[in-house]
Amino acid sequence: MLEKTFSTFHASNVLLQQQYREKGFKKYSELISWLLVAEQNNKLLMKNHEACPTGSTPFSEVNVTISNNHGRGRGHDHGRG
Repeated sequence: MLEKTFSTFHASNVLLQQQYREKGFKKYSELISWLLVAEQNNKLLMKNHEACPTGSTPFSEVNVTISNNHGRGRGHDHGRG
């Protein structure tokens, strides 16, 4: 049943198929569990990519926060203590 499942992988996923074979799954349920987790991770990655695609400009709020807090922290609390 494992080999039948591996044979259903798309031709473009030969490397992925090989990696799953090398994991040495003994039970079909182990493979399916692993594939479900991989699918969830992939969906999350796609969702994150759609929210902020590669090459897009960073959020301005983040830059403002970083520049406003620059220099504050340990060793910079002059006059306190």
